[in-house]
Amino acid sequence: MLRIVPAVHRREFVAVLAAGTAAFLVVPANGASTEYFPSTEPVAVLSPHFDRFLAAMAEPALPGRQDINYAVRVTVLMGQREVLALRIEQTASGAITSTFKKHAFLRSGDLSRVASRTQTRRISPDEFSLLVDEVQRQNFFSIGPPGYGVTGGSLWLLEVSKGKEYHAAYLPARPANTPFGTVVATAARIAGVAELVP
Repeated sequence: MLRIVPAVHRREFVAVLAAGTAAFLVVPANGASTEYFPSTEPVAVLSPHFDRFLAAMAEPALPGRQDINYAVRVTVLMGQREVLALRIEQTASGAITSTFKKHAFLRSGDLSRVASRTQTRRISPDEFSLLVDEVQRQNFFSIGPPGYGVTGGSLWLLEVSKGKEYHAAYLPARPANTPFGTVVATAARIAGVAELVP
């Protein structure tokens, strides 16, 4: 069982792996819907952490946005060093862009609101269709909680918003050789962000 304790900043972000026959996530009592994550999503267990990180990075919430047709976001907590976010979206007007941000933790343990690196680029319709096809091929909307966890290392979050549909999944490790990892790798290659290729 992976137990995630709500935290104020990085030093209090504690993940504990406990052995058991049935591995599952313990959702905190405050696991209600937030701006970023509906309570119906398994990833809502992480909302006390990722809500704060995404807000500090000035990232928009994806569920329910009327100005986008389709969006994919990968957010990675890299231990106690930094948080990375890659968002690829197609707006209602048809424009397709990718935005990558890297924010470091301050000595106080809070996430800096100033990015140490940003990268934005236009994505062609052909490139974007590769990502949309990969999300569908990997049946992303059916991916549930991982059922296992590891302490330390990184925590990976993948969100997809498609019209009124929204789904998020996470892995407490670099997601190589998984459907989750295949979608992440496709997004990273299209956006030209080598740090996120599993």
